[in-house]
Amino acid sequence: MPLLRITNTDSALWLEGEVDLSAEEDLTQALDAASKHGTRTVDLSCVTFMDSTGLRVLLSGAAALNGSGPLVLRRPSRRVQMLLDLALPTGASGLLIER
Repeated sequence: MPLLRITNTDSALWLEGEVDLSAEEDLTQALDAASKHGTRTVDLSCVTFMDSTGLRVLLSGAAALNGSGPLVLRRPSRRVQMLLDLALPTGASGLLIER
């Protein structure tokens, strides 16, 4: 059973579960496919855990947009928000966090 469920909707890439090393490849592929179709929003409201691998994948996804717009992180869960606050206290280029 996967620890992360990824659903691509018209408005966002919706994640549910744990974003860690085991989800790296699937999330990277999903972000790439979504951005090619114009989706630049990732809903993190149902993410129960995220480690540095998940953060790196999101930062890489933002960088891959090459300045064509930010990668929007929508409604990060409390745990994800804590990681973002610790790792990116002043924010990050290419990321927009919608609380």
